[in-house]
Amino acid sequence: MKVSAPFEPAIVAGAMEPMLAFYQGVLGMQLFSLDEIPAQPARAAGLSPQGYAIARLQTEGGDRLKIVVPQQPATPGARGDFVMQRHGFAYLTFIVPDVRAVIAALRGAGATVRTGAEPVAFRPGVVDLAFAEDPEGNCVEFVQRNDLATYRPHRAGGGA
Repeated sequence: MKVSAPFEPAIVAGAMEPMLAFYQGVLGMQLFSLDEIPAQPARAAGLSPQGYAIARLQTEGGDRLKIVVPQQPATPGARGDFVMQRHGFAYLTFIVPDVRAVIAALRGAGATVRTGAEPVAFRPGVVDLAFAEDPEGNCVEFVQRNDLATYRPHRAGGGA
């Protein structure tokens, strides 16, 4: 499969404001757009029986994350007929240059850092990581890779 742009994962959430406060305020993502989608196209696409709000956030590296809040709330753990009747995801990974700085920002904002005050040396000298929770309890992973040029050569060199 050939793609035109990086992934844009979406998180189905119960409330927009706390999620924006976390992803914008704590993690520093920029709000790209905030839209209301009416029920008819939401139903036609199999997303939601009602309309929904969608926020698109972007990192400095151009990666995007969508936060969607359906008018008819999702039930955590449920698997309905519509995409937005499912809640959450397994976890989202951000590759960061300084995982310790991210942990400090998370702890300073009162976020739950599941791995504690120090990163886990997952592969000592190569990969350090931390897991935290967003305001709705979704797991977010932060990985510092000291071999980024090998792992993601197109990103490490600044190219597309």
